[in-house]
Amino acid sequence: MTIANGILPQDRQIYISGRIWHDILPKVDFSPFLYALHDSINLSDFGKGLQRYYFSFILMPEGEQINLPYAHYDAERRIADVAVSVPYGDYEEKTTNRILMLENAYLQGIDRLAALNIPEFDVKAFYQNVKEVFAAEGWYGKWLD
Repeated sequence: MTIANGILPQDRQIYISGRIWHDILPKVDFSPFLYALHDSINLSDFGKGLQRYYFSFILMPEGEQINLPYAHYDAERRIADVAVSVPYGDYEEKTTNRILMLENAYLQGIDRLAALNIPEFDVKAFYQNVKEVFAAEGWYGKWLD
């Protein structure tokens, strides 16, 4: 799976989106995740239980009760949909390590996949492979175990 002319195909396996408060939107760029994961990950390498993975970052002010974290698996279509909150105040205040916060949230999302008990899908191997992609990109320091 490679990207032609910087455009992701419509039938990709990994989707990333966000529910992001308008004040912080200009500070958020999760496109590096999307491109790196699209080029490096093939979900079928981890089994046939998951064909598509939808992940959403939630960056909303504390106390906001509409956009809450969730995890759902549709066994018939073999699709997982997960949303993870990123600490809004920390993200807004810091100018460094924002990518670390997003990476951590993404890995938390994969942890939530494990709790969904997806049949015929190796979540641990997927998690490890994503960590390797992040390391290869060199986005972060030594925060990963």
